[in-house]
Amino acid sequence: MSLLDRLFKNNNQEKHPEEKNEKIDKSVDNNIKEVKKTLNENFDVITRKFSLGGKADTYAAVAYIDGLVDKRIINLNVIRPIMLKEVDEEKFNSVGASKYVSQFMITANDVREVDKFSECINYILNGSTVVFIDGSDRAIMCETRGWKERSIDEPKNEAIAKGPHSGFTETMLTNVTLLRRYIKDPNLHFEPLTIGRSSRTNVIIAFIDGISDNKIVEEVKKRLKVIDIDAIVDSSYIAEFISDAPLSPFATIMTTERPDKAVANLLEGKVAIIVDGTPVVLIVPFLFMEFVQSPDDYYENSIISSGVRVLRILALFIAIFLPGFYIAVVTFNQEMPPTTLALSIMSGRSFIPFSPFAEILILMILIEILREAGIHFPGTIGQTISIVGALVVGQSAVSAGLVSPFVVIIVAATTLASYAVPSYTASYMMRLLPYPVLIISGLLGIYGFAWCVIMLLAHLASLESFGVPYLTPLAPFDLRDNKDSILRLPRWTMLYRPNYIKSENKKRMDIKQKGEGR
Repeated sequence: MSLLDRLFKNNNQEKHPEEKNEKIDKSVDNNIKEVKKTLNENFDVITRKFSLGGKADTYAAVAYIDGLVDKRIINLNVIRPIMLKEVDEEKFNSVGASKYVSQFMITANDVREVDKFSECINYILNGSTVVFIDGSDRAIMCETRGWKERSIDEPKNEAIAKGPHSGFTETMLTNVTLLRRYIKDPNLHFEPLTIGRSSRTNVIIAFIDGISDNKIVEEVKKRLKVIDIDAIVDSSYIAEFISDAPLSPFATIMTTERPDKAVANLLEGKVAIIVDGTPVVLIVPFLFMEFVQSPDDYYENSIISSGVRVLRILALFIAIFLPGFYIAVVTFNQEMPPTTLALSIMSGRSFIPFSPFAEILILMILIEILREAGIHFPGTIGQTISIVGALVVGQSAVSAGLVSPFVVIIVAATTLASYAVPSYTASYMMRLLPYPVLIISGLLGIYGFAWCVIMLLAHLASLESFGVPYLTPLAPFDLRDNKDSILRLPRWTMLYRPNYIKSENKKRMDIKQKGEGR
């Protein structure tokens, strides 16, 4: 059974109460009328009636939606052979009209018989062509999808210097193919289901049998099946429904547009969720330390990758805590910095009309406005506006005596640090969290800052992603899994899959291969 067949089998198993499962009429004319009525006489619904194999007393008809199909396939592989091939009357009568036409006349690649009218409508809405035959209460589905697709390009949000440059597209079957190109394993499973009362969005759960944790796979299925909504337009809709902590600023579900990243996670035993119509694939479970990991890390030397990861972790702390720490020190705890540094900060603030809290808050908000404006401008224009705008605003504010030079340095360092983390989701989190830390530190000083750090760590420790503690492998600590955490040790040291994935097949390489390769 093809993937498309399984999608529609699932679609009909999860049918909504208002749908009917009436049988197909034996009259071609009645079926054409019912198709047009069900699809509201829309202009793009095309039907055509013609004689079957030159038989003057038997007619067939095709129904499809213009724009969703490849008309060349319909003309050459469906209509043409049905009209021109001579009918073997004896065989036609013995096997039945629908079976004879599907087996001996239609030359399309993917063909199946359908016995419910609602199935016919589902296939038509998804780009297939349905053939009705006089005297038969069964129709024939022909796979003829042929809409325009975006070519495979490098993901803009996850571009890398070294490694594969292909990215997922909006077409689900293309994304499945990209995964199969990397994993040629019969145990790679793609389980389809349909979500959305109106959109009927096709969703696929991808995992490797024997490697993936069965409990996580079942939990993913359970959460997806309880989603009841009119439409799923993007995978982010699903992420909100199945997240362990939808109100937390920290994502518990990984998103990626990179096939190589999805493949690497599948081979670790994780589960991927592919949604038709979006290039963003969801992966679970997702842990905090994965915010600072990038596909680049696995295409470079382990020493270089480890150094870059440490730099990203430092950038993460700078982006979240630096403004709050500065305010706590300057406002309440001036005795903390060295005397020379304290005098330098105070001299720069001599003629500033605003409090330290007000000046840093105003400048941070202005930078955020520039950053948001840059996102919505096309291409390089947006980047130019963000960079040049920030420079102009900072220089003008210092020249006008509205902010001190030290505050400009703090805000610039915070902004740059937020770009250093490779996760697109993390960048938004790092833009949000500095504000509560800044406000509490501005009210309570260093004690408020310390309270923010403790509460943030407590919140992280309380989170889980599909049953896996969010701070794994740091808390609970796992020495073996820390080979690919803060640091990335050489690949040949990572013999086993992560401990937090309860996999039947734990070992992913043989240590002998390292010795033989030297």
